[in-house]
Amino acid sequence: MTVKELKGKITSKYTIEIQDANGKILKDTDLVGTNTKIIFKEDEKIIIQYYIILYGDVNRRRKN
Repeated sequence: MTVKELKGKITSKYTIEIQDANGKILKDTDLVGTNTKIIFKEDEKIIIQYYIILYGDVNRRRKN
């Protein structure tokens, strides 16, 4: 999932910032991975933040 796709699923009155595990702000075309942070801000003040944890091998293709 890309940052743009993730943001499209979130409704909030706050500004949403997505950062990678190193604190780099991600662009809309970047992929979301484990330890990505979703940060909700109001006037540059962090209101709340969530961490994304992915379980399983997301790179493995399913065989039919």
